Amino acid sequence: MHKVMPHHFSSPHIMTHQPLFIMFIYIYIYIYIYIYIYIYIYIYIYIYIYR
Repeated sequence: MHKVMPHHFSSPHIMTHQPLFIMFIYIYIYIYIYIYIYIYIYIYIYIYIYR
């Protein structure tokens, strides 16, 4: 995915929009945390119902 885009074209764009890029990283981290929390909740509910 990274090699398809030319490096000289993508690099200044990332530099000028770095706060937005950091914000997207934080959003992805929060999404992963929520997914893990939901998975743990489903596992606990499944174990509770199964026994």
